[in-house]
Amino acid sequence: MGLPQVPPGGGGKSRHTHWHYVKTEKGKTWNAWMAGKTHWYSCHTKGRSKPCLHAMTGGALLCEICSPLNEAETIGYVPLYREIDGRPTMVIVHEYSREAVDKIRLHQPVIVGRGTEDSDGVWVAAHPKSTSKYTSSLRERMIPGDMTETLLALWKLPGLTEWYRRTQSTSDKGVSLPQGTAVKEDGKPYSPMMQGAAKRWAEPTIQEPTVLGDVVDVQREQLERLQRLQPSKNGKHPPEG
Repeated sequence: MGLPQVPPGGGGKSRHTHWHYVKTEKGKTWNAWMAGKTHWYSCHTKGRSKPCLHAMTGGALLCEICSPLNEAETIGYVPLYREIDGRPTMVIVHEYSREAVDKIRLHQPVIVGRGTEDSDGVWVAAHPKSTSKYTSSLRERMIPGDMTETLLALWKLPGLTEWYRRTQSTSDKGVSLPQGTAVKEDGKPYSPMMQGAAKRWAEPTIQEPTVLGDVVDVQREQLERLQRLQPSKNGKHPPEG
């Protein structure tokens, strides 16, 4: 009867998928399937690419490598399942290819390649001939992949990891966050990455993007809430509720 074997995706402690960075040689191509949306970030690309902490955290963290000689540029981390062995992999592409890359659908077959010049970057394109459909018995592979944990480990920035654990990693599942856009005290909106954290950890002003009257109603409700929390002039506090 043989020793008990591990079923697909089972038998061990659940852990995050590790996305292995794959280097693409000049003039070479290889096949894969799209594993999720490309993760786009403002990064400093001299040497090993690292995110601009100021841009990523909406100014919450200081970026010590920002300088006129090392300006940030937008690059994308593309999650892929390599065709030859199904390994979760990723490649880095530049912003000039964003429009084409973002059109590729989940599980669509793709070709990954690089030009013959030293200055040529990696490209990812929908496969013009392959009609193969990606399937997997692993549930986590049938939904868009999230490379967050892999990227945090790759970048090795303790401050960013701590900031993410504190503000971003709390799940929004089952939590009803306010609609609209969270804005700072000066009226400027938080960055897209900070929206969830701003709504979850504080009571920011929520700016409704519709009619002016709706914004006035929101502001009136906030004022009334603050008035209810203030002590009355006779020294008594208003009832809670």
